[in-house]
Amino acid sequence: MEKKEDKKKENMHIWQLLSTPPSSALTEIKGGRMAGKSDISPQWRYKVMTDVFGPCGVGWKYTIDRIWTEPGVEGQVFCFAQVSVYYKMTEIWSEPLTGIGGNMLIDKERAGLHLNDEGYKMAVTDALGTALKMLGVAAEIYLGNWDGSKYIGESSKGRTAGFESKNEGSTPSSPAMLNFTELLDKINKAAALPHLKNIWEKYEADRKALTKGSQDLLLKAKDARKAELMEANKLLPGCTRNPDTCGKDLRDTNGEVGCEITKKNCEYAKEEIKNEKGEQT
Repeated sequence: MEKKEDKKKENMHIWQLLSTPPSSALTEIKGGRMAGKSDISPQWRYKVMTDVFGPCGVGWKYTIDRIWTEPGVEGQVFCFAQVSVYYKMTEIWSEPLTGIGGNMLIDKERAGLHLNDEGYKMAVTDALGTALKMLGVAAEIYLGNWDGSKYIGESSKGRTAGFESKNEGSTPSSPAMLNFTELLDKINKAAALPHLKNIWEKYEADRKALTKGSQDLLLKAKDARKAELMEANKLLPGCTRNPDTCGKDLRDTNGEVGCEITKKNCEYAKEEIKNEKGEQT
């Protein structure tokens, strides 16, 4: 039974990461048949996909597979778009998530027929929202768990927007823990291997407060960043530094241990120069 529950949590962890947009990404629809419903910011959708999978085109991507029009009444014209969304997990691209969206291309207004020059763009945006729903993006809104000002069942402390956390019972005096997005940002911005190691160790409690799925994604991000830094710090013949402990890209410069930004700007070289001066005195 426990294994079944673990599998269920593993299956749902991406859904949970993507499901809860903050109130700032929601706008109440004032008129029409959708009055009272919430409009979800397309830019938030793209941001949360980037938070979880990486930049568009690298960790997730989409294709526009088809666009077409259909006639309406009294000269009106509808335009539609079909898109496919892909995301990458463990270096493998997913199967396509297909979405179809539409908008008015020629609409009838009081003054007559109006041509919408952004009709196709709006249809593609609508189609992307439809496809991303299958992954859980903004699922809490579609499930009806937003009452217009807060999420139903939301405590006075609120939810972690878009990222599930296990430390909701922490006391007000506890130091604020970093959420998934903040931790991922720190990992991706680590400038050197010692810096990356320090981040990983310093925020261990913050990582453990997240779901297993979130922790797994952070581990993959850490391993990917480590590989990037090791490649950047790859040693050339003649350099005796260890890339695992050096924060600079050390090179063999005219037979001396230096780096591309000159020996004087290297912290290790500064210490080396200091020791040399000490030996001379």
